[in-house]
Amino acid sequence: MLLHTPIRYAWDLYGEYTKDIKEPKKFLVQKTLKYIREWDIDTLDRVDFFIANSNFVKDRINRIYNREAVVINPPVDVDKFRLNIKKGGNFLPLTGFKELRFPIIKEGTKFGLRLRRAFTKELAKELRKEGWSG
Repeated sequence: MLLHTPIRYAWDLYGEYTKDIKEPKKFLVQKTLKYIREWDIDTLDRVDFFIANSNFVKDRINRIYNREAVVINPPVDVDKFRLNIKKGGNFLPLTGFKELRFPIIKEGTKFGLRLRRAFTKELAKELRKEGWSG
């Protein structure tokens, strides 16, 4: 059996998925996710080979499962794409993956991108706390 990635909502995004849930539903969701994580670990011996589509996923597999993975990049012809900086700014919608938001914005500004806000006021406040001035 092959495995691509650990279950994001049970491992990395656990806090994101449970932070706004009210009791008693929160208790049930936390217990369910705990069960899923335990099941995930208990069934690791069924996996023969780990394949990741990026080094990021490879690192997650190693961190969570303590197993090695081979990276097979998706078949994308990157030469067909080019950076197209438009006058007036570029949109960067960032609603999920909270841990990636600020690093992505910082990287974008290194390339001279003026990023228009395409996210919530709450996220803009968080980003300003971390030094973003867009």
